[in-house]
Amino acid sequence: MWYFLVRLILLIVAIVIIVLCLHYIPQLQKKSYKKKCVCFFTSIVILSILLQYPYENLLFHFKTSKEAFTYSHFVVSTAIQTVIEEDSCAFFVYSTGAPSADIGVVEKNSDGWIIQHPLSKHKSGYQQRITDDHKVFLVNWIQSKQSKQIFLLLHRFDSQGDLSEFAQIYDTLGSLFQLYTKKNSEIAYTEYYYTVLDVTDLDSNYRVFLDGKAIDPFKTLYQYEK
Repeated sequence: MWYFLVRLILLIVAIVIIVLCLHYIPQLQKKSYKKKCVCFFTSIVILSILLQYPYENLLFHFKTSKEAFTYSHFVVSTAIQTVIEEDSCAFFVYSTGAPSADIGVVEKNSDGWIIQHPLSKHKSGYQQRITDDHKVFLVNWIQSKQSKQIFLLLHRFDSQGDLSEFAQIYDTLGSLFQLYTKKNSEIAYTEYYYTVLDVTDLDSNYRVFLDGKAIDPFKTLYQYEK
């Protein structure tokens, strides 16, 4: 969140300085109105581009992965449901108020946790799957740029009724899938399964089984690699 607020404040300050310069500097005062407008808007565009860089990484590092994540995303700490820390990255599952859970990642270097532009592109994928007994799953994954590890989330979208009716989740690697549940109301609850995979262990034969139904969650990953 602070990532955007800091840049908004800096941009407003820059706009005020540019306007004052155009108004009070004699050389600029003589410019035509059209040239002043071109100068103003060109400066704003250049500043907007330059401010996208995470300069904070040059000045300081975050002590915890949660601090880095909440700083760079529109997410309050109370909205974070799950944090999975690895050696050089951390994966997050969080809620934005929508029925489905969102995922994100922050990286770590030798000095500590760092931030990236929140809209920076990570390899990721998303698809919806329905099991034979009509359970609806949103299959979501994201890959760390630094560690090349992949976080795989299987979010059950129709989580209603009995909390004991969990799905049977396993894959061809024998990975351990963790379960997260939270009761939201008398008739609905949050239910998702997650694991961390090493990209070097994956190939086109990898499958995840949702109540016995095989799916390939990484079709888009193979497209990235081509």
